[in-house]
Amino acid sequence: MEMDHIKTIIFDLEGTLLTSKIDFLKMREGLVKVLTLHGFTEDSFPYLLITNSSKFRVALKERGVDETEILKINTEIANVIQEVEMENIEDTIEIPGAKEILQKLTNKKIKIGIVTRNCRRSTIAALRITDMLKFIDVIVARDDCENPKPDTEHLMRALKGLKMKSDEAIMVGDSWLDALCSINSKVKFIGVLTGYSSQEKFEEMGVDIQPSVKNLNDLFT
Repeated sequence: MEMDHIKTIIFDLEGTLLTSKIDFLKMREGLVKVLTLHGFTEDSFPYLLITNSSKFRVALKERGVDETEILKINTEIANVIQEVEMENIEDTIEIPGAKEILQKLTNKKIKIGIVTRNCRRSTIAALRITDMLKFIDVIVARDDCENPKPDTEHLMRALKGLKMKSDEAIMVGDSWLDALCSINSKVKFIGVLTGYSSQEKFEEMGVDIQPSVKNLNDLFT
């Protein structure tokens, strides 16, 4: 991969730079409880839709839910997600080599961004606990945009904040959501195998793969 023209690296957070031990089963159970209390069933909406407040708002409106109720549901869902994300935040650990590569990129004057579906509060807390916050130039969390990953808005907002073009950036992530967001944004992507997606899935999507962020060192000699 040609790196000479790269001026910024945008990282996913969970499973890429760190592991914050989020109890996703508990989160899903909490979301189902909110849906049930408002007259919906567990399979009424796809999980990714529920966590996208903008599109979920549209879906609820199409179901005939009034604006007051929509606001209430979205607020309750946001509260559930944030509560679970913050629950074990003190147990957050760095993925080996993450801080080292961030320091190296900083030394090379390469801007660093974070694009994550975690909320801003937990993102900042996790980065502070792992002593990585000092390296980050811009953060776009789930609650900082209308349409989070895999929607392109999420990544493009980060690039705008960094005043960078798509061809000046690389995105690094552990999930097919990251890869799809990056591909649709015309940003080069590197998949790491320390989190959500498998090597087979990344190969199927035709993206570059590294075992972990620490292997990025070889790209920035």
